[in-house]
Amino acid sequence: MATVTTTVSVTYEDDAGNQRTFGVPLKERTPATAKVSLLTQTITTGADTNLNFGDISSPSEIGVKNLDPTNYVTIKDDNNVAVAILRPDTNSDGNGGCLLISEPGSNMSSPSARANTGSCEIEVFAVSI
Repeated sequence: MATVTTTVSVTYEDDAGNQRTFGVPLKERTPATAKVSLLTQTITTGADTNLNFGDISSPSEIGVKNLDPTNYVTIKDDNNVAVAILRPDTNSDGNGGCLLISEPGSNMSSPSARANTGSCEIEVFAVSI
């Protein structure tokens, strides 16, 4: 049994100098049937590569993070429409561009990725609850 906790928060200073926070309430679940997959995947420039969710066929949450220090990565939905461009991890500190989708729609059952100018690695996270 896996406990899955999801939290997203962004803190910034607005034009008036006020600190603002955008946050999604904490979700913590411990269902008996939960599956979690965290994989590193190589993405190429020549063709779109389907994201690898391991043994999860219908994820309820998807996360993708770019690990490459120089290339950006485009994430596309099932209709070949770009849904995100993940910036490079320029400092190689694990803070590359990322995408988190909670409850992906039917057009994200087989999302894909393509690297910009050279093959690179991404981290793919999937949860099934």
